[in-house]
Amino acid sequence: MVGGYFQDLRTPSITQSTNSASTNPYTGTLGTTTAEAISKLSEHAFPPPTTPRSLLSARLVLAHDQAIAHGRVVEAEHITEGLLQLADPVNYLGMPLRLEAHRTAVQNLIASGSLSEANTLAIDLFCKYSQAGMQVEAVQSLLLLAEIHLAAENPLGALPYALSCLLHTTSPAMHHDLLAARATLCVGKTWLALCPGHRPEIEMMVEEVMPVVVAHGSRSLQAHAQSTLADMIASGVSSSQLFARSDQLARLLAGAAECHEATENYSSAAATWYLLAQVHNMSIECWAQETGVEEEEKSLRIQQCLGDRNCAAQRFHATEQRQRECT
Repeated sequence: MVGGYFQDLRTPSITQSTNSASTNPYTGTLGTTTAEAISKLSEHAFPPPTTPRSLLSARLVLAHDQAIAHGRVVEAEHITEGLLQLADPVNYLGMPLRLEAHRTAVQNLIASGSLSEANTLAIDLFCKYSQAGMQVEAVQSLLLLAEIHLAAENPLGALPYALSCLLHTTSPAMHHDLLAARATLCVGKTWLALCPGHRPEIEMMVEEVMPVVVAHGSRSLQAHAQSTLADMIASGVSSSQLFARSDQLARLLAGAAECHEATENYSSAAATWYLLAQVHNMSIECWAQETGVEEEEKSLRIQQCLGDRNCAAQRFHATEQRQRECT
């Protein structure tokens, strides 16, 4: 087993905070800063009272994403109430927005740690999506249920939901590649929790969906995927085995941290930068003990790792400071 360097890699701040990828059309692929810029431009193009309901709802979901990322659950709850008030009073026309408010309410409960209530509400959400004929959203709610069980450290309870989601998304009737990739990540985490001895097979399965996630996934999904794969690499291996894959691990953690910052999830970003600094610190120690390598090359490698470690440490302190400013 890996020692103290990587014990934190399995903490909720890394593996659970990124469970639910944003469904906001702006923050999903462009990041929060760009989304805010687009939102401000839209205010000039469609000033009140001419602002379309769809644009108002997108702004509210953006604000909700930010509130959750910053840990401001009470503010997120108020935004959910705003989404409900914005919904069209006609039942059929207002259904999508009311269900979106329902989904954000589940996220609020997850963020507050009320996982039992979140599970009950997510089951109700699945039923409503199914009744409304919204098949993709219904499958997404299955994935949400699996992730709630994983957050509650109940992988056995998560498995049926994750497998059902994967089955639906890979069927000819739906064939939703990106949602299938999310389901694969969830199945992989569940499988690893239940059968740690199958880590190589699970890791291979997750690596197969990474191109789809990187090419088409939201920033939060990219962070989640890279953190998940890094977790798998670091699970149940010796320090020498980990050192052999330290470059890959460092790339995954750096990519995850950058994506966390893009969505203003500074808490997870800081935790990931910290872990990256520990990876480089381990590499320094391993290079110092390495035999059969010329001293000049060893010194060069150590200096490179020192620079990378210091850079990661600086980013850790910077994102930690930004998180304090946001809360």
